[in-house]
Amino acid sequence: MFPLRTKCKMILQALAATLLFAAAGAAQIYGPLQYGQTPATSAGSTGVPATAKLEWIKPSLVGLPPARTSASMVYDPAMGATLLYGGNTYKTLFGDNWAFSKAKGWTQLTPAVSPPPLQGASLAYDATTKTVVLFGGCLTRIPVQSGASFSNQTWTWDGVTWTQQFPPVSPPARGWNAPNGMVFDPQLGKVVMFEAHLTLLS
Repeated sequence: MFPLRTKCKMILQALAATLLFAAAGAAQIYGPLQYGQTPATSAGSTGVPATAKLEWIKPSLVGLPPARTSASMVYDPAMGATLLYGGNTYKTLFGDNWAFSKAKGWTQLTPAVSPPPLQGASLAYDATTKTVVLFGGCLTRIPVQSGASFSNQTWTWDGVTWTQQFPPVSPPARGWNAPNGMVFDPQLGKVVMFEAHLTLLS
């Protein structure tokens, strides 16, 4: 069990490693840089020249995913695109898959197998197995309503389809984890999940 300080550090590192840019909520990994910040001496993990600035970009896109909230997104380096799964409109609970890249824009994916419709699930890219790991999520449209249901399922995405995993030990069912509540730790070589979950209101 990690101490609270270490957990907070993991989350801050995960947040720092993810820079959102304005393209219908799509995300790409740029490294620990903020909007408008110029790398001082080197390009680091961004691939951007040291004299360049990162700027927000809003490309012209067609074929966008339907509007939603509480979708799960993660950048998949093996696929070279950001993966979007699920979400909610308070009328519809989504179970669809989309990929976004700056070169192709949005593309709807149609894997043979997918997790159940979810909102607020945790996603992380596992660099060891080169797969995306999904855990938990809310199985109902509004998580704070009486009778809301949460998942404790584990799924992996290999760039083509989803596969449900059945680990011998699994965390309790939960949804709506803190942003980037699950992250890959390169020192451990494992995906680590922050110990956060939603408690239903009485």
